[in-house]
Amino acid sequence: SWNDLFVPKNNIVIQAGFWDENWVDVVVTDRFPVFANDAGTITLRSEFLTRPDRPYYGVGSKVADADETFYRVRKVEADLGLRASLGGLHRIEFILGYRNAAFGEGQQPVVETIFAREDMPGFVSGYHLLRADLKIEIDSRSPDRSYNPGSGARLELFGSFNIDPAQSQRHFFTWGAEGALFWD
Repeated sequence: SWNDLFVPKNNIVIQAGFWDENWVDVVVTDRFPVFANDAGTITLRSEFLTRPDRPYYGVGSKVADADETFYRVRKVEADLGLRASLGGLHRIEFILGYRNAAFGEGQQPVVETIFAREDMPGFVSGYHLLRADLKIEIDSRSPDRSYNPGSGARLELFGSFNIDPAQSQRHFFTWGAEGALFWD
């Protein structure tokens, strides 16, 4: 990591891991505070991943652990995000991202039949995705823990729209919520 890279408060973190030439993961994250009192952060993140050990069990409801085979994934991602404080522990985050993924034969036992299947769009030829994510965090706890108890409630709402720019019919939404109660 390197703090104050080129300008004050610009922080970069580089993480890398590998096992052999078949398993590599490199993540570069650059964060820069914005807004008054550093109430927001702009984040630029990129990742390259390749690994041969992604499990595959089949399609449908009659799959079993004994059906486990493996495939290789190669993934390249880039994200640009803005995270801002809404006061207290409330936050909002917006991310624009790109992902390119390709698949192939993995470690033993190798998946042999899925690469010939045409009913698994994106798996045979890989895919490109553009995405827009939105996340809202609402937290009733006090940010000053030294004088206040940590009891309260937290709610996260999140959603994402994804589209393949090469095949616009390949698009989807993901969304969800998560809640927690804290008693201190």
